[in-house]
Amino acid sequence: MSDGRAVALSRVAVASLLFAVAAGFVLGGFALGASADAQPGTEPPAPKTAYVDFLTLLKEDRKLRGEQQRIDFELGKLMDELIAEYQPKIIAQQEQLKLNKPDTREYRVAMARLLDLQRKVTEEKLVLETSAQLDLRTAGIEAFKELRRIVGELAKAQGYTQVLNIVRNPEKVAEAQGDFQALLQQLVLSPVLIFDAAHDLTDKALAESKRQRGQSYRVEIYAVGADGAELKPLEQGEQNPDKVEYEIKLGESLQLKARVFNEEGKPVEGKEAAVQWKRLGIMTGTVQADGKYAAPEEMPKSDLVRVIAINSVDPSARDELVVRLLNKDGTRKAAEQPKDK
Repeated sequence: MSDGRAVALSRVAVASLLFAVAAGFVLGGFALGASADAQPGTEPPAPKTAYVDFLTLLKEDRKLRGEQQRIDFELGKLMDELIAEYQPKIIAQQEQLKLNKPDTREYRVAMARLLDLQRKVTEEKLVLETSAQLDLRTAGIEAFKELRRIVGELAKAQGYTQVLNIVRNPEKVAEAQGDFQALLQQLVLSPVLIFDAAHDLTDKALAESKRQRGQSYRVEIYAVGADGAELKPLEQGEQNPDKVEYEIKLGESLQLKARVFNEEGKPVEGKEAAVQWKRLGIMTGTVQADGKYAAPEEMPKSDLVRVIAINSVDPSARDELVVRLLNKDGTRKAAEQPKDK
């Protein structure tokens, strides 16, 4: 395992696990403490109950979504490093298998080495995923604590003494997934079957959490030529089903830029406008920190490359575009012929 991946393990998490872990912290309700007006020896006032759909708060929380996107970004980088390190070695051993007969010593040595490499890749992936779950749990707990504080302050200000967690429409969860088990899980998280909507604080809590935990941004990617002028993207429509915006030849580069807008639609500058760049796909070239995408020298399995820009302040804000790779003579990759059965 490379030192860079080992150092970064503690910061990586699997985004798909996020809400499953975070949901474990919102079971039941919570009390807001004794009333300041209560006197010793007197009956406390009757409890006044509010309701909040906490899973909605978690899913809509900008900082939590941002952390989720950041974790996903870092995980992708580490997986790329893993593939770049091991894939050439695996291919080399596979070639050795082709060059030698199964009953030879060379074949057996190549097979042993191949199995060892595959084992190491599996082990490193498992380490990444295990470390991811730890960061994931931390992110979920921190978000829950902050949202719980916001809900508590909002409820106290309106005279409530306790808050119960609800799922506003649990039946829709089962309908969307076609799974009765999903409905049962939601009922465990939200045992409240009937509640007065007038005491549902979810929308107010959402608004308050957005106010306290930062605004969101919008990212827009574009490309520029050597003279700095913005390049016109390809036409979109039925003639462009892959939604390709730019085409470049193998071995060439494309300078990408990103504009960032705030909630009012106004462009931002400085730290708020900073983005991180990422490209998806195996052996599909590189993208530098300034957005310069360099195509590979040889055509990868897919000629379509997705390049993503992620806002550094609000990682949930991102944009992506599709670049088509052309052969060095400017022609498109030949379509693969179906294999004979």
